[in-house]
Amino acid sequence: MYRLKAKKFITFGLIAIAILTILAIKIDDYFNIGYGNVRLAVTVTTVFTSTIIILFGPTNYWAPWRVLWRWFPKLNQWLFPDLNGIWVGSISSNWPIIKRMSDAASSEKIYSDSEFNTLELTEQKIVMEIKETLFSVSIYAEIASTGNSSHSITATARNNPVSGELQILYIYCQDTIYPGETDESSHLGAGELNFQHENLTISDGYYWTRRMWQRGFNTAGRISIEKMSESRISKKSLSEYISHP
Repeated sequence: MYRLKAKKFITFGLIAIAILTILAIKIDDYFNIGYGNVRLAVTVTTVFTSTIIILFGPTNYWAPWRVLWRWFPKLNQWLFPDLNGIWVGSISSNWPIIKRMSDAASSEKIYSDSEFNTLELTEQKIVMEIKETLFSVSIYAEIASTGNSSHSITATARNNPVSGELQILYIYCQDTIYPGETDESSHLGAGELNFQHENLTISDGYYWTRRMWQRGFNTAGRISIEKMSESRISKKSLSEYISHP
């Protein structure tokens, strides 16, 4: 998931497996157990890999690695951040500008640049659930006013080479419950979320959609979210975090 993290952990894992294998071989030779070097290497690799998966695979509140991260918050900066949880905020869409341009194209009215520049963006409340492990990251979202939901198809995190911020880049699929004339029942989009290493409880970024691109209705906008909860309560829907926080 985290490019820098992946390199660190792959390197650490290979070194750890090599050291543990050599140590196991030395013990085997010292006690004359006769287990065999190849079998020892396979066993050590299997046990080490299984341990890493058990420790760093879960995303729930009591996952071993998340407990350790709460005890030692500096691990968020030293190794990789724990972004798991429920995030609530808003998205601001440029739909009013697109709508005004569409209306102008179908009428004789002419709008000036200043009239477009003064249009307010459409703001809607949004709730997101981020699930993150050592191996992957996924994002689920729901828009409060429409109930439309989305889920990430692929996502990756990196340190922005220019700003140094932690950044999640993702592609998502959105399902629209009641598509209108300018909507599609399902469309793809992309987004970016930026996090300051010093404060991992807030994030902002941007999104783009492929929505009705043939007619020029593909939208873009800003995302602004804040962490509300470290984990999702069982059986509680995402929309409830906005209506009943």
